Amino acid sequence: MPLNIEDEEVTRQARELARLTGRSMTEVVRTALTEKLAAMGAGDRREDGEERLRRMLELGRRIRADLGPKAGTSAHDDPYDSDGIPS
Repeated sequence: MPLNIEDEEVTRQARELARLTGRSMTEVVRTALTEKLAAMGAGDRREDGEERLRRMLELGRRIRADLGPKAGTSAHDDPYDSDGIPS
């Protein structure tokens, strides 16, 4: 399906870039869009999210291992009696 750009400045810029690079207008537009999408992290976001989750879980496991067996436990019960009143 064709792309119809009705903005004179965009058309001028595409022509200029095509002239400077020796490529077609289609190639320079494709390259510009591909580079912008890559810079924005576009693509298969589900895969990116799964990778990010995997790395976060691995980081959590390493931190937990470094902190030792008492990591994540609360010592708040020590200063309270069996009714939860401060002793």
